[in-house]
Amino acid sequence: MIKEFSIELISRIGEAPLCNGQADTTFQIFGFRFLLCYRCTFAALGLLLTVAVLNRLDWQKHLSQKSGLILALLLMSLLVIDGIAHYFFGQETTNLIRILSGMFAGMGSGLFVDALFYKTK
Repeated sequence: MIKEFSIELISRIGEAPLCNGQADTTFQIFGFRFLLCYRCTFAALGLLLTVAVLNRLDWQKHLSQKSGLILALLLMSLLVIDGIAHYFFGQETTNLIRILSGMFAGMGSGLFVDALFYKTK
């Protein structure tokens, strides 16, 4: 089973994203489809951006641990709401919503880790 799954994943490289397998949910450059969908790509970018910029933001230094966790959960909630709307109500997601939910989820993940492990207030 694992072998077949691995072969199927590898065979999709360049044709569809590895995360969801839907070719219309990713970038296409010269006929080659990106490895990750918009949501996963922007979640990774949001996380990297948050990690790179977080300690340079003055307002973030004054957030308490509780406030940081609440802000992180609010940022990640768009992803949850989008998932619930799609799974339970069959609402199709646009690529713009995928980009925004991914970016906010990535930023929220970075803030969550910062608030959970690095805040002492």
